[in-house]
Amino acid sequence: MKKPRFVPWEPYKAAPSADRKGEAPRELPQLIPYGTGLVDENSNKQTVGANILVDARRCREKIEESEQVLALKKQLSELKSELELERKLNVELKRLMVATISDELQGQVQALTEDKIRLAHRVQEFSEKLTVEDEQVDQLRIDRDVWKCKFLAQSIRTDELTYRSEVLIGMLRDAQRIVRSVCDSNPTTNADAKYFAKLDLQSLIHRSPCEERLRKKGPNYENVTISCCRNCSGREIQLL
Repeated sequence: MKKPRFVPWEPYKAAPSADRKGEAPRELPQLIPYGTGLVDENSNKQTVGANILVDARRCREKIEESEQVLALKKQLSELKSELELERKLNVELKRLMVATISDELQGQVQALTEDKIRLAHRVQEFSEKLTVEDEQVDQLRIDRDVWKCKFLAQSIRTDELTYRSEVLIGMLRDAQRIVRSVCDSNPTTNADAKYFAKLDLQSLIHRSPCEERLRKKGPNYENVTISCCRNCSGREIQLL
């Protein structure tokens, strides 16, 4: 903790000493007298009255202040005129800019509108084409299924007829063999029987190269049955 510092007593602020008293000056400084003219009421002559002391510094300061104020006012008026001119220029530039931008935007909007209409027409055309193509695809699918069913039916019918023709040709061969044996054993047979015995059956089963190429193979028969009981033993399974 600091010790309190001794502060001497001062009769007034910044006193040189505590016990010294001020002394008044013996003689006042001489002031410059300024004369003022007084006009007598009875005469037009200017009379000199009592001398009045005037401080010229205040007048000089007022004159300087008035000159500065006038200069500032003049500068302010010039700045105001420049500001007004710039404001008018800005308004005109703004108007021109808005007009230019509005024209450009109007052109762009018109171009976009035309593009939109054109695209809408193209989309409509493609939609109609897709609809027609979908209908055609559906019709082709239906036709495909119909022709597939017809082909399968004709294939089944062809297989049946082929099987029947082979069976009939086999029966004809057996009959021809029997008739031929009868003709050999009995010379006095009918002429029709002899003609049938000598008939070439190969012409009846002759096929073109295309028919032979498209002809399916006959069914294969093989005994693949497992003899698990008395009922299934000896049976054959037909493999197509």
